[in-house]
Amino acid sequence: MFNKNKINEIVLKLRKYIGDDLVTIFSHAKNYFFSTVVLKAAAFITIPLFTRYLTTEEYGIVSLFHSYVGIVIIVFPFYLYSAVGRYYYERKDDLNIFIGTALSLSISAFVFSLILYLSLDLSFLSFGHQDNTLIYLLFLAVPLKIIVSIYFQIIVPQRNSKLYAKLQILEGYINIVFSVGFVVLLSQKKYYGQIYGVIISSSVIFIYAIFQLKKIVKFSIKLSHIKYILLFSLPQIPYALGGVILEQVGRLILGSQNKYSDLGIYSLGFQIAVLYSFLATSIRTALLPDFYRLLDTFENQKLTLLFRKILAISVLPAFFLISFSRDMIYLLADKKFYSSHQIVPFLVIGYVCFDLFYVYSPYFEYKKHTWVLSLIVISCGILNIIMNYYLINIFGYIGSGYSFAISYSFMFILTWSILKIFYNLQITKITIIIKPILILVGFTLFLFITDMILQNSICNFTTRMILFIGFIGTNYYLNIKNKFY
Repeated sequence: MFNKNKINEIVLKLRKYIGDDLVTIFSHAKNYFFSTVVLKAAAFITIPLFTRYLTTEEYGIVSLFHSYVGIVIIVFPFYLYSAVGRYYYERKDDLNIFIGTALSLSISAFVFSLILYLSLDLSFLSFGHQDNTLIYLLFLAVPLKIIVSIYFQIIVPQRNSKLYAKLQILEGYINIVFSVGFVVLLSQKKYYGQIYGVIISSSVIFIYAIFQLKKIVKFSIKLSHIKYILLFSLPQIPYALGGVILEQVGRLILGSQNKYSDLGIYSLGFQIAVLYSFLATSIRTALLPDFYRLLDTFENQKLTLLFRKILAISVLPAFFLISFSRDMIYLLADKKFYSSHQIVPFLVIGYVCFDLFYVYSPYFEYKKHTWVLSLIVISCGILNIIMNYYLINIFGYIGSGYSFAISYSFMFILTWSILKIFYNLQITKITIIIKPILILVGFTLFLFITDMILQNSICNFTTRMILFIGFIGTNYYLNIKNKFY
């Protein structure tokens, strides 16, 4: 038995070993990630139910709905609400007025866009042969999420990560409870059940956010605020929209071709791979305040070491998902979804490349050169669209996974190259952060080779387990044992 003093001693040694900076980041990241884990745990429990009650086509329709939400929430309000989080770091005493201005402009822009869309009878949002009710539910969900996003942009830089986690968990579980109830009760068009769950859960958090914002928001127009919002947010639209396109274009193209069954299978694989993204996003959210602080104080070496530590640790869950996604899907899903495991490794590799991109992209935000990020993401988004159309026609939905990994790799390389060539900044050296990624790629390639050779399921699983243990040991020896230097 360990006594309490011994445990405290071990904790103190570990804290000293990895550094207080990383401990602080992970102390907040754990809250963001805890909310994700709790939500995904519940979501995983519902996979057996949803994959049995819903057809692969219905599963695909729900996925397409979520993709459209991600697009509309950027395009219709012109992404004006995104300036709130950045203005917080200006540390000025008129934040309450700024929030009121951003809120008013965002809702006004959304209403204008909605009227324009309906009056011109546009149809770039389409669910094929499905009725227009899904479109109306889409337009109901988006303004709710805009208000919630503004509130979250306030509590994140305040490092109120516990509140953020509680609200995320509350929204997620309300969504799951109502989704399950409606899916079971509806006799037809069961996909509406999950969408009703989104509307109800978003409404609950929306009401809470409204009451909290009411305490701090002041509606008073300042031209300087409008100028700041427009100059920051409008150049961000292509960047944000390009990010959605990079992540969702495979779904959108499969949906546009009415391949809803393939879309459903792809979406389940995506649901497994995105577990890594949730972990990485939790860490990035917690890291952002430190990023700006370290750049302000010119502690570039400390920032580089921080990124190296994070990447050396985050590749572990990445390789776990690559190794065992098949077993997770076989355990949870109905057999008609089994083939979705084939796409998971390519999606995870793509998300890891996005992590590398994020090492360098905040430098542009720090310099307020968001237009450069927009050009980068647009370029990669166009590349992704072209590759998706080409590769999907050849390889089916697996082609979208190939495109996903290639596009994010190119985005990372392009971002680093632009900073290196055109900016006189002491950026994080690529040779320092790339080692954990090279280890991951090497083990993944070896995994693919052994997977093709070993047909026996027991031998195959045993080999994957040995490779995963070997990956942990190699990563520890080359990175963690050397204190990440």
